[in-house]
Amino acid sequence: MLLKLLKYEIKSSYGRFIVAFSVYIIIAAVLMTFFREYETVTTAALIFGMVALTVITFLTIFTRYNRNLYGNEGYLMFTLPIDSKVVLASKLISAFIWTVTLAIIIVPSIMALNLNYSESNIIKETYKYFEKNKVYTILFGIEYLINIFRSVLVIYFSISISKLHIWKKFSVLAGFGTYFIIEVVSSIPTFVFKNVAEAAKTTAGFSVLVKNYSINYISVRCIFDLLIFIVLFFLTAYLLNNKTSLK
Repeated sequence: MLLKLLKYEIKSSYGRFIVAFSVYIIIAAVLMTFFREYETVTTAALIFGMVALTVITFLTIFTRYNRNLYGNEGYLMFTLPIDSKVVLASKLISAFIWTVTLAIIIVPSIMALNLNYSESNIIKETYKYFEKNKVYTILFGIEYLINIFRSVLVIYFSISISKLHIWKKFSVLAGFGTYFIIEVVSSIPTFVFKNVAEAAKTTAGFSVLVKNYSINYISVRCIFDLLIFIVLFFLTAYLLNNKTSLK
């Protein structure tokens, strides 16, 4: 059932993503092919495009969740004999797929800008940085992926909270308040361990970590974000099962 829901979720939302991604790729290709010598214009346009593409991607993800579960489609969705955890999992996996696709498009754009307008040894310096901070870089990548899942689920949970019938006219405020509270709680490790990680700048501008405590900090962040994700997953599933108020 999860695969069927995931297939339906992707088919229902891929059109907007394909258009947005294609437009950005075409514009980026034109800029890097015909306007490469105009560094300022090309860089500004690509950065603006990356930001716009990111906003469109996440706005579509969250709008899809809201409309599919709390709009007209919700009347059909909640009549199906499907566990809410499966429904929620399909939403999260779909969001992850589109987020990864976004990264696959944006990362090469950043690399192209660096290769064309930065120092020629940028790749060599990047490799050196990875070699010196291999464990930290891997942990940071893992924490980044967990953080994406957690951030998406925080929005999903906030939307579900805002749809509770007890809020009536204050649904938007309840959603934003929920999001703010969770983000404050999520930042606890940052405040507690804010002084344990130090860095030194190299001549190429890369930050090289000089304390092993920073690895412990990232590990704590991973565990903390994972715990928040697990708790919010079951709370959101509970709300979908028992407290859904369709409009």
